[in-house]
Amino acid sequence: MANEQNLIPNGYKLTLEEQKKGGKKSGEVRRKRADMRKAAQAILDGVYKTEDGAEITGAELLVMTLLEIAKNKKNKQAIPAIKLLMELTGNNRTEEDVKKLNAEIKLLEAKAKLMNGGSSSVEDLTILAEMLKDDRADD
Repeated sequence: MANEQNLIPNGYKLTLEEQKKGGKKSGEVRRKRADMRKAAQAILDGVYKTEDGAEITGAELLVMTLLEIAKNKKNKQAIPAIKLLMELTGNNRTEEDVKKLNAEIKLLEAKAKLMNGGSSSVEDLTILAEMLKDDRADD
């Protein structure tokens, strides 16, 4: 917890030696991270042979492995694997996002029915009215 004994005074400035040391360390860390990214990309871009002789990329192998982990409900890593797969595929939507998308789909269906001269149910018209209210509120 912060108190008078462990706070650095406002007037404290890094010495030139400390600044140089920090700059060098920062550069080392950036280079190390860049090297790790390059190595990971090389692994993902590489081509590997499966047990049955088929050739697949490292990215495909990664997805297949994540799917195997995700399928086993007893595996403690199943949920993180599912979350990672969803993130990788862009399906990491929240429940609220899904509800909004479903509402938009229903709105479009109701609009299509009305435009095509088809009869819309009271529910369709209610959804349409609610969505129109929401659209006006956003403006």
